[in-house]
Amino acid sequence: MGWYTQYQLIHHLPFQLYISPLRLADPPIIRSLKDLEELINGIFGNILELREANARILDFFLVRRREEGGLLSTVGDIFLSAAADFRNLYPEYIGGLPKAEERLKIELNQNANFRAFVEVRCWRS
Repeated sequence: MGWYTQYQLIHHLPFQLYISPLRLADPPIIRSLKDLEELINGIFGNILELREANARILDFFLVRRREEGGLLSTVGDIFLSAAADFRNLYPEYIGGLPKAEERLKIELNQNANFRAFVEVRCWRS
């Protein structure tokens, strides 16, 4: 598996395994759309923003690689330009992990349908 494919897999996995199927579930696993979005935000935090920031930095690398004929001679400027994106996003994501874990535990304990949903996906992955 190439590095770009691995990158795509890692960054799309939460959406493919959990977020999209939760949103598309029929019958719904979470009763209201508002509750569903609160659950997704509570568990996954700013993962969508992280994915977008990572996609932007990857695009910079791909453009640079194309411009330099496949071999990157410098990358520091790319990281410096991306630092503004990542400076707040990663601490926000990491800082939210304890609350995300607690939110997940609460939902697993209180919602048998959600617990079954998660168990099926954990078994597959």
